[in-house]
Amino acid sequence: MPEYDFISIGSGPAGYSSALHAARLGAKVAVVEKGVIGGECLNYACIPFKSLLHHVKLYYSIRKCIESGVCKGDIKLDVPSLNSFRSRIVSKLRGNLIKLMERNGIEIYYGEAYRIRDGSVYIKSDDGEKAIEGKNILLALGSKPKLIKGVRVDGLRVLTSRDAVDLKNIQGELAVIGGGPVGIEVATLYNALGCRVSIFEMMNTLLPGLDRDISKRLEYNLRRMGIKVYTSKKILEVKTGDKVDIYLEDGSRSSFDNIVLAIGRTPNTDNDLIRSIGLKLDEKGFIVVDDMQATSIEGIYAAGDVTGPPMLAHKAYFEGLNAAESIVNKRALRKPDYIPLTVYSYPEVFTIGLSEYEYNYLESIKIPLTVSGKAFSEDVKGLIKIVYSRRDKRVYGIHIIGDIASSLSELSTVIVENSLKYDLIIDTLFPHPSYGEAIWEALAYLEGISIHLD
Repeated sequence: MPEYDFISIGSGPAGYSSALHAARLGAKVAVVEKGVIGGECLNYACIPFKSLLHHVKLYYSIRKCIESGVCKGDIKLDVPSLNSFRSRIVSKLRGNLIKLMERNGIEIYYGEAYRIRDGSVYIKSDDGEKAIEGKNILLALGSKPKLIKGVRVDGLRVLTSRDAVDLKNIQGELAVIGGGPVGIEVATLYNALGCRVSIFEMMNTLLPGLDRDISKRLEYNLRRMGIKVYTSKKILEVKTGDKVDIYLEDGSRSSFDNIVLAIGRTPNTDNDLIRSIGLKLDEKGFIVVDDMQATSIEGIYAAGDVTGPPMLAHKAYFEGLNAAESIVNKRALRKPDYIPLTVYSYPEVFTIGLSEYEYNYLESIKIPLTVSGKAFSEDVKGLIKIVYSRRDKRVYGIHIIGDIASSLSELSTVIVENSLKYDLIIDTLFPHPSYGEAIWEALAYLEGISIHLD
C-alpha cells in the first residue's frame, strides 16, 4: 500500500495549496480528486465567471464609448465565443496546475475517497478500488450550491450557479434567487447577454452583511441597468411548467423562463466518507477545526469551505497553507483579522474591515472615485468609503463601489489588515495619475492637506 506523509482529499484552493506547500516543505504528498483538478473555484466558479464578467465589463465600456460619440457602430456579446473563451481559460489553468503538482512530486489519484480507517484512505473509481496510507490527512471537500427544498434542478429551467456559467439557456425573463455576491454576478452577466433579469433577496438589502451605503448604491446602479431588484422577499414555493412560477410569502406570484438558485452554499460533509470518520461537526454541518486546522480526530485536518464561512477561495488558500505548516512544521500561521471580498459585478464592489455603524468610536468619509484624475479621465464613476478612528488615526475599513473597485483591493487590504495610521499613508508618495490617489485624497482631507477635495 503506498504511504505518504500527507494526503489531501480534494484539489480545490484549500487542497492544492496545502499539497503544494507541504511538498515544498519536503513531505511526500498525494491528492485524491473525484472530479477535476482545481475544484469548484477553477472549473465552475471564480475563474470561469471572472473570464465571462471581464468581457461583460469590456462590453459595457464599449457601449459607453458609443454613447459618448467617440466610438461608432453597434456591439453585442457572442455567446458561443464567450463559452469557447471560458473553456480555453479553464483548461489552460487546470493543465498548468496539474503540471505544477507533478513538478513538485505530488501523486494524483482520481476517484472518490469513501472511507478513512486507521490512517488509510480507500478510493473507488472506474478502474476499481484501492487504498493509500497517510500519516496526516486533509479534508478539503469543498461545498455545493444550496437548494430550495422541493425544487428540482434540471440545468435548463432551474439552474444553480454552476449551470449558469455554461450559458446554456439564455432567453427572456430570468429570476436570480439570492442577492449575495454570486447572485449579483449572475444577474450582471445575464443582463448583458440580453435577459430581463429580476433579483429576489430574502433580506432587506442586497449583499447582506456588507456596508449599507455600498449596498444601497449597488442596488441603485443595478436598477439603472434595467435589473429589477426585490428585497425582503421570501420564496415559499417554485413550480415548473411552461414557465417557472415563484410563489412569495406575501401571496404574490411571478413567472419566468428560467431561474438561477444563488442562495448560498452547503459543505460537502453529508457523505459516507465523513460518516466513516465520526468527527465533530457544528449544527450547520461544517467541520470543527482549531487554529491549526486540526479536527476532533488526531491526524485529520480540514480546510476551505467545509470549515465554515466565508466560503471564499482566498480564505481556503490561507487555511490550506496553515494546514501544511501545522502538519510539517508544527506551527500555525497568523490568522488574518479581516477577510476581503470583491464582487465582480458591474459596477464592482470591494469591501474589507469594519463599518462605522458597528462601533461608536468609528467615523467615515465618503468621496467620489472621480477625485482621482485617472478615474475622471476614464469616466469611471463610483464611491470610496473609508472608516477610521480619530483617537488613534487608524483605518479600520475601506468599502468601494465602481468599475475599478477590484483595482484598489490590494492596496485597501494592506492598509486595513495592518491597521495603518492614515498619516503614514499620507506621507507616502502615490504615482499620478492613479486610482489609488482617491484613497490618498480622502485621508489627506482628514488632516487638512488634500489637493482636490474642499
